[in-house]
Amino acid sequence: MLLPYFFSQDAKLRTSIRKTALEQAKSLVNIGATQLKQEIERKVLGVTKQQEENLTEKSGVQSSLTDEEMRYYLSNVLRDIKVLKNYEDILKKEKEIIEESSEFLVCFRFSGIRLSYNNYFETYKKLMDRYRNGEHRGVRWVTTIDKNSIGLIKEFLKIGVQIRHVKEMPPIDFALSDKEMLAMIHGIESKSNNSIDKNDRDTKQNLLVSSEPAYIDHFVSIFNELWNNGIDAKDRIKVIEEGLEPEFLEVITDHEKALRILLEITTSIREEALVLLPNDKALIRIDKLGVVEHLINASINGAIIKIICPITANNINIIKRIEKYAPKVGILNGNDCSVGMVITDNSRYIRTEINQPDADIFLQAIGFTIYSNSKSSVNSYKSIFELLWKERVLNDKLKKADIMQKEFINVAAHELRNPIQPILGRTEHLRNKIKDKGQMELLDVVIRNAKKLNRLSENILDVTKIESKTLELHKEYVTLNDLILSTIDDIQTTSGANEYNNSVKIELDGDKDFKDIFVDV
Repeated sequence: MLLPYFFSQDAKLRTSIRKTALEQAKSLVNIGATQLKQEIERKVLGVTKQQEENLTEKSGVQSSLTDEEMRYYLSNVLRDIKVLKNYEDILKKEKEIIEESSEFLVCFRFSGIRLSYNNYFETYKKLMDRYRNGEHRGVRWVTTIDKNSIGLIKEFLKIGVQIRHVKEMPPIDFALSDKEMLAMIHGIESKSNNSIDKNDRDTKQNLLVSSEPAYIDHFVSIFNELWNNGIDAKDRIKVIEEGLEPEFLEVITDHEKALRILLEITTSIREEALVLLPNDKALIRIDKLGVVEHLINASINGAIIKIICPITANNINIIKRIEKYAPKVGILNGNDCSVGMVITDNSRYIRTEINQPDADIFLQAIGFTIYSNSKSSVNSYKSIFELLWKERVLNDKLKKADIMQKEFINVAAHELRNPIQPILGRTEHLRNKIKDKGQMELLDVVIRNAKKLNRLSENILDVTKIESKTLELHKEYVTLNDLILSTIDDIQTTSGANEYNNSVKIELDGDKDFKDIFVDV
């Protein structure tokens, strides 16, 4: 009698596996091809196990599905989700989807538009001929139109492609036919492929393709929402060309919206990006979002990228990755602060308050956000960033100069000590062998000054010890009388005051019987 319950239980788990797999694929599509399916499997099986426990607790019946059977079923679900990495395969697949479509919907940034123009423009022309002959339902695009993309947008408008401008793009580029969808996953694995046009290297390093209807429906709904809220491309172009674009300053409390804006402005960098991060974990947080890869790609394509961020053992591996793939990115060590900021192309900025500095996730870390294209605000924040940048550069130079100074002192002191020791040793050995009192006095002067020179070299080394707070004082009693008299002898010797030269006269005015004093030697 339990058999129907087993079937019911198993059917619910299979439904849960399919539903969760699709939802996870939608949310994780921009993390990178090498991690996508593993992450989907991990999360789906975790959710499924929890669902299994809940069903068992409610019904008292254990599911007949084993872990291996769950993985097998999940692999069948994911079979419709493919990831292409090879650049030529990506171009071939995109062209195939365009040619076989009965309607084609596109959500691309400038890089995607540029790649389409370079590789598929003739294919689009043929598609629009089919549209005019009633054999196709047409091509619709949504994108962000600015002064850099106007030229290419006009070319596609000329052949009949319908285009609308949207201010806030979703975090991934995608395109849809009635049969398949594709999503672009930006990565850095293929940067060494010299056969790829320099302008296209950052656009679609990996391509996720799916024919799963629920997956296609999800992206169709995203596209339709963007299309319905978009502005006709011709109106947008007119605003830009006539200089009528209004300035805005938006205070954002919706963290999801702040995240979308951050991703949108970092994926559309053309000329420059200035990034101020509040702490070391901030770099880790934006790396999880894919922002670091967008900065690397922008640098490879000629943009100037500057990052100020506290550098610690927590984020040093990310720093090294940036330096490896994009050595022209400027990175300076900064101080912890309470705000993060990104300025792009001298035209927009996003500034975010940090509520939870130690949070692992961006959405948990941020407070309210300001987003604006106000020219005066952009210039003000850029000036602040440049001042911070110059201050950090000077600070780094001072640190390097300080290190060089200490190294010089150490080297000089050691080099000074090296010849002193043999001079002192040989002189003392010679003095022990001679009997002439006059020669002994002369050798005493040499020995005494050699010891002074040795102490001088030790004092030089003490300077570095004082700065590092590791200096130890070695105190002992000395007779001040002997110290003064030996000094007078040294002066007489160096000044020429002797029995043959009376032009220099040195006198000691005072009691010659001084008490011992306590000094550092």
